[in-house]
Amino acid sequence: MGSPFLYDIITVMQSFFDLLDKLMESPSLAAVYRLSMQRWAGAPAHEFSDGKKIGRLTYAEYDAQSRRAAAMLSTHIASEKGAFIALAMENKPQWGVWFWGLVLAGYCPLLIGPKEEPQLIEHVMREAGAKALVTDAGLSVPFAQTIHAALPDAEGPALPPLPEDGDVAGKVAFVTSGTTGEPKICVHDGVAICHQINAARRMPDRTKDIMYPDAEGPLKNLALLPFHHIFGFVAVFLWYTFFGRTIVYPENLAPQTLFDTCKRHRVTHIFAPPLLWNNVYRVLKGRKGGVPQGPALRILKKKTFGDDVRFMISGGGMIAPEVIALVNEIGYPLYNGYGATEIGITSVCLDPGAKGRSDGNVGEPLLGVHYRISPFEGYTNTGELLIESPYLYAGTLSGGAFRPREEGAYRTGDVCRKNKRGRLWVLGRVDDMIQDASGEKVIPSEIEMRFCEIAQIEHCLVFDEAGGHLSLIVQPEAGADTAALLSSIAVTNAALPAHKNIHKVYLSRDPFPLVRGFKVQRAALLRRFAENPGAFATLDGKGAGLDFLPAPLSPGEADALSRVRDVFAAVLNLSISDVGDDADFIVGLGGDSLDYMNMIVKVEEAFGRKIPAADFMKLRTARAFAAYLKPGGAST
Repeated sequence: MGSPFLYDIITVMQSFFDLLDKLMESPSLAAVYRLSMQRWAGAPAHEFSDGKKIGRLTYAEYDAQSRRAAAMLSTHIASEKGAFIALAMENKPQWGVWFWGLVLAGYCPLLIGPKEEPQLIEHVMREAGAKALVTDAGLSVPFAQTIHAALPDAEGPALPPLPEDGDVAGKVAFVTSGTTGEPKICVHDGVAICHQINAARRMPDRTKDIMYPDAEGPLKNLALLPFHHIFGFVAVFLWYTFFGRTIVYPENLAPQTLFDTCKRHRVTHIFAPPLLWNNVYRVLKGRKGGVPQGPALRILKKKTFGDDVRFMISGGGMIAPEVIALVNEIGYPLYNGYGATEIGITSVCLDPGAKGRSDGNVGEPLLGVHYRISPFEGYTNTGELLIESPYLYAGTLSGGAFRPREEGAYRTGDVCRKNKRGRLWVLGRVDDMIQDASGEKVIPSEIEMRFCEIAQIEHCLVFDEAGGHLSLIVQPEAGADTAALLSSIAVTNAALPAHKNIHKVYLSRDPFPLVRGFKVQRAALLRRFAENPGAFATLDGKGAGLDFLPAPLSPGEADALSRVRDVFAAVLNLSISDVGDDADFIVGLGGDSLDYMNMIVKVEEAFGRKIPAADFMKLRTARAFAAYLKPGGAST
């Protein structure tokens, strides 16, 4: 007789595939809605805190409220069917009610953050041609009709029938984050959205934790990411609604509220931007005695997310491999993902082993997605990422008109590196790249990740202030010790390759401008810096009695460093320019244990010296080897 557990998994997976097959028979937003609500009618769609009790909304109740919202919107909205209508609400169960209400009523939702600047909301609505706004945030736009989103009466008239599929809206519009300039309004059609859902087809093959049978307990995803952002919409709202799982809504985003919500509702899945994971990292690194173990670790987990979490994803920005590794070390399975407003979610690292996901790679492309690197001059495996995918955006809205996307591969504008096994690392933005005084390319986000690991830094930004000489702007945490902060900055700076060294540091007197609360708005911050220098305190290494630059290499070290970098590049099939002086051979460059042993052999051959086995794993960077192998070094 077979295992009941195995039978349960097979049954669940077959149901999973059958549902996706039905969706792709006639892909549309109407099909997404119909299959979700009918298949999971009795299951809990939403959980939330209702005073001292846990409140729940089943899929059947969700369906009823959405249909009543659609009937009300059809009566009240003056715009013609098919028009884009803005939806501006915080995450809450009612968000989905009004989203589906608009879709069922034949209107295309334009998703906007309710806390965006009023001028931005007005600008976006004008560009989209949206003449109505559905909100519960007290917003209004001079030229638009405002629909106040009060929850439809559950005891209202008879439940309106589902509209015919052809009467349901077929598009959704998202607004890009606009970190470096003017935001763009991207339109995704129903077919692309269905392909995005279908991309989940292969995920459970890699790790059962992302989707598992009911016999293992309920799956509950925390509604932390904003649903008006592509990451929150796809990875939380869309995927887990379609597969009938529960979304849990915290009362607010205060850290203690999030911790309490996770434990009280027994949350199993948490998807969040790097900001959250960076904060966890800084807290753990700042603890006396380092990362807790044994009973102390169990106490720590009880004080934070609890014991039920089975799957975590970081997305929406750069995250340092050290952060992923440390969160995994304390027993929380954190994975890295990749996506953008124009492309949806195209990668999630699904390696079931902590080691495989701790180097910061974003996994293999999802079903139907093809990645290609357009290498920069002088590089072989680093360059701009180009994507072909069935769920790319259809086009943009500008001047009230729809403008189709150009055919062919989409240029993401993201700098990526791929190793010989096809693993991908996202390094930053092409537009942000800086060429230093010696002609080396510098990616600011790589340097910013290093400084954001410092306990007293909330946010930071690296920029070129003087012809390739890099400067750093820091937003310190409240009550930060300036002297200690500068000391930490100096230590971090000294560990960077010479061409990535910071020459000047500024402390911002005001909080950084953020997009949706978790991304630094680069263009706005640099504009503020140029227009109001008095808002920034100048701190330089010399004035603070600190040396921000590492000691110059001796001739012997410089020669050894160059030769070791040659070996690293040859073994890993990388360009010399891809091998940083302080890049970790395994974590930073993607080598494995076999590559490492091959590299040791070639280093020994190149230098004519034997390296004792006891020293192997102490040597992980080209700089470490250079110091070890130079004349008079540890190996001589």
